[in-house]
Amino acid sequence: MISVKSAGLMVLMVGLGACKPAPQPAVPPPPTAAAPAAPEVTLPLPPQPADLSEAQQKAYMTAIFEDRYNATEGKTIIHIGEVDDGQFLLMTPVSANQLDDGRIIVIVNGMPTDETGEGTPAHPEEGVMNIYTLRRAGGMLKVVERRQNVATSGNFGNIGDVSWIMLAPNRPGFLLTSTYTGFGDWISNTTIFELGQEVRELGGFFNSSSNSGTCGSTGNECWDVDSTIRFAKEPSNGLRDLLVSFTEKHYTQSEGNDGVQVDKVLGNASYLARYHFDGKKYQLVSGNNPTRGL
Repeated sequence: MISVKSAGLMVLMVGLGACKPAPQPAVPPPPTAAAPAAPEVTLPLPPQPADLSEAQQKAYMTAIFEDRYNATEGKTIIHIGEVDDGQFLLMTPVSANQLDDGRIIVIVNGMPTDETGEGTPAHPEEGVMNIYTLRRAGGMLKVVERRQNVATSGNFGNIGDVSWIMLAPNRPGFLLTSTYTGFGDWISNTTIFELGQEVRELGGFFNSSSNSGTCGSTGNECWDVDSTIRFAKEPSNGLRDLLVSFTEKHYTQSEGNDGVQVDKVLGNASYLARYHFDGKKYQLVSGNNPTRGL
């Protein structure tokens, strides 16, 4: 027989057992921080071909224009009907590049002139860009394609400077940079071209400008904007993005004791602009282009 005292003790022990705290769940480890994204791989402009030698200029111009090229004077005068109803043009090679497939691309500037080639174009007159494709066959240069009056650009009859690029693997092209001046101030524009079955203009952007020609004389604030261009390594929508790094300088100018202009820097700034090919043209999709108009 169990006494009341013993029974009470048993009940107390059972009650204590029932009140034992349940085991706590294991605390999960803190989440692992995500690894920082790797910096984007970018590409500079590829190495550029050397300036054309006199021998190269003569060889290319003779192949392109044959007896219309005056080797003695080193010039060719032609007229292209689509330009001002037969405007005479003084043709001058700007740059040439041999592509991986063996094609030699020669870009030629057409400067408006007269039938003697002595006429001087006015400040606002643009140059005419012409593109000729050559190949070597049997030790001779042969023109396989002529593209005349592709675009007009620049001033004083000069289209500007050419930089050769690769818009994607096996997608060659070039940048045409033209500078416009006015009273010592200037602004530069870069236009993007692809060299495929056709020459395609893919848009462009202002890449630099300055009011340094006039700001000092007026006492106004001066500014200079300059840029460098790189490319994203991996193509997006078929072609590589352009990454343009801008630097902007603000300053005033005053004349020192020795008559030399002295700059007082008010501030500097840096910007990065990204241009993406949308299927038709390159468009600014992020960042800021601080280039100012004149």
